[in-house]
Amino acid sequence: MATCLLHVGMPKTGTSSIQDSLYFALNDPGFRYISLGYANSVLYLEPIFGERLEEFWVFRSQGYSTARLLSLRQICVWRLRRVLRLARRRRQTPIISAERCWSWPAAVLERFRDFLAAEGFTVRV
Repeated sequence: MATCLLHVGMPKTGTSSIQDSLYFALNDPGFRYISLGYANSVLYLEPIFGERLEEFWVFRSQGYSTARLLSLRQICVWRLRRVLRLARRRRQTPIISAERCWSWPAAVLERFRDFLAAEGFTVRV
């Protein structure tokens, strides 16, 4: 099984700088920064794996409805699967960087791990 690198940065540890570097300047064809259009992966991981989406500050501040959050989840799942499959076909090592992962409950981390395993990847933190 291929490896997916997971960068889990706590707040105020330079994670945003690392994410920006990977998002804007990763130039190694052996790796693929999984961004889905955002330098910070939490903006697509939270809709997929988060437990109380309506409480996540981004969605709460923008007043997302339950229906919109469910739709966002479906879109993010589809897009993440598509880009992971592309990385696997191209034999690239995907890199995901998200600050909130370090605080997710064990059950959420297990769902994330299982999702990646279903796409053919083991996780290396």
